[in-house]
Amino acid sequence: MYRSSRSVWKVPYVPKFFLSKPFFKFKKFITTVRNVTITRKFRRKKLRVYSGRTFKRILRMRKYMRGYKLGAFIGTKIFGRMIAKSMARKQKQKKLDKKKK
Repeated sequence: MYRSSRSVWKVPYVPKFFLSKPFFKFKKFITTVRNVTITRKFRRKKLRVYSGRTFKRILRMRKYMRGYKLGAFIGTKIFGRMIAKSMARKQKQKKLDKKKK
């Protein structure tokens, strides 16, 4: 994982809503913000973070996650599908080339 290089003298970025009381009443939470720094207050929370297409789940905030951004734990690309599609295209192209010969 890549730890962001934010200066030591700057405080971690956490929007005001994440620091409000209603946020801490819930154990499960949905958000679209991925650039939030994970702090101690996030411990034992279950989050669903928007990846650009769907809400992906972070099972539980753990101690080792502190200091990272939420987006570091959410993948935005679907590599398996992309590879499968490109392989299928290549196979179709081979079949078409064989038929032409």
